[in-house]
Amino acid sequence: GRILSEETKALRPDVVELGYKEYEKQFRVYRKAYMKELMALADQGDKYGQFFLAEEYRRGVHKRFINLKKAFPLYVASAEQGLYRAQVMLAFCYEYGLGTEVDLDKARAMFKQAGQSEKGHGKPEEHLAMLEVNEENYDEALRWFKEAPLRCPKCGSVRTRPSRLFSPFTSNKVYKKIWDQMETK
Repeated sequence: GRILSEETKALRPDVVELGYKEYEKQFRVYRKAYMKELMALADQGDKYGQFFLAEEYRRGVHKRFINLKKAFPLYVASAEQGLYRAQVMLAFCYEYGLGTEVDLDKARAMFKQAGQSEKGHGKPEEHLAMLEVNEENYDEALRWFKEAPLRCPKCGSVRTRPSRLFSPFTSNKVYKKIWDQMETK
């Protein structure tokens, strides 16, 4: 929202005021102006324009027009300019093969780079740990979980345990193994 012009912001419709059918029509007008403005910013090399345009391609318009091949180079360009969120998303692209081939070494390097560029809620370390859990490198996962700060450097919230360890994708067996090791060491 903060990178858009006032003209584009003014086009954003309100569903309560308009009703659903008119909202849909107005939303298409807004969306077209929004995408045009993001493309212009991305073409100028603006890291936020590149990142948000990549996010639009990744998510798609109402999840219909997803284009990961277009999103990937925009994440690369934005990450090279040091944008933390782009670095994390680029690492996920490498980890899961979104718009590129799976490359876990590049994913690790990108997560590490994100952790050095800007601490963003302690997530790079947790992401690295989960990458290691998925590869069944439990000792390395434990090391990364321990490096994740307990107090968030951004918002100051206190974490008593790694949040991604409670992911529905993490099996109870893996959780117990790592959590027991964290408690004993």
